[in-house]
Amino acid sequence: MKTPTPITSVPVPNSHASVPTGSIEQLAAQVCKSTTAQQDVPASMKAKVEEICHEAATGHEAQAEETARKVCAEAIKAIPGPNTPAKEKALAACAKVK
Repeated sequence: MKTPTPITSVPVPNSHASVPTGSIEQLAAQVCKSTTAQQDVPASMKAKVEEICHEAATGHEAQAEETARKVCAEAIKAIPGPNTPAKEKALAACAKVK
């Protein structure tokens, strides 16, 4: 059995950001943990992110992808204001989530 690569960070040039590296499973777990820890994310959205994370962690990747597409579209539709070309483009991108 392959030992997972530990998560580390690689600095992004000309910024204060860094990109995590490591196994995809570790990266997904880190993203899920950091998203659900955000104070400004509504509880309903956190619950949906947790659902996606659980589905992915338990090997239900296709279901996780479908849920992610739905959550993505809901998040875009929840942005206040009229539909704009940018919103339409974002909604189209949601359909491509994998």
